[in-house]
Amino acid sequence: MRHAALAACLLTSAALAEEANFTDGPPAEWKPTIGDWTVADGVLTGREVAADNHAAAGRWFIPIRDGRVAFRFRNVDAKAVNFGFDPAKGELDKKGHLFSVVLTPEKAQVTLSRDKADEASKNKRLAAAAVDLPKGEWHTVAVDFDGETAKITVGGQTLVATDPQIRVKKTGLILRVSGGSVEFDDLVIAPE
Repeated sequence: MRHAALAACLLTSAALAEEANFTDGPPAEWKPTIGDWTVADGVLTGREVAADNHAAAGRWFIPIRDGRVAFRFRNVDAKAVNFGFDPAKGELDKKGHLFSVVLTPEKAQVTLSRDKADEASKNKRLAAAAVDLPKGEWHTVAVDFDGETAKITVGGQTLVATDPQIRVKKTGLILRVSGGSVEFDDLVIAPE
């Protein structure tokens, strides 16, 4: 792995950790769902396709309840980098996503997703902070899950998001790109 020191500091449970550094292409558990996703020079690039009328999205299916998820990203020219998690089947009486984190060059925000089966349901902001994430530079994200709390560390800030729904088993990591393109590398999912 090109960034062994970074990976070592990101891991919490090395024996159970799954890594994707894209040197040999995407792992079998990686499923692009919308947009344009390519691997070149050991880097995964996601691009929104205007005709899709939707952010580019792909999923890395490695289940996790508690533990750490980490990756590096470089925003080439996108409006925002978005990542999130879905509840595993049967974990919640809810339709749709669990929560997401939206990163712009100046702001990070964590939002609990509404229940798509309930028209009265609304998204709920759990945390927000000013950050410094200049485009064209590599940045590291770490998400630590412990029960109903997720601590997201990025851009010199730690956002703490707490909600009973967070304690459920999650299907893995969802990466999204809004407008333009973003490069991703050194993905780690380390369940406890």
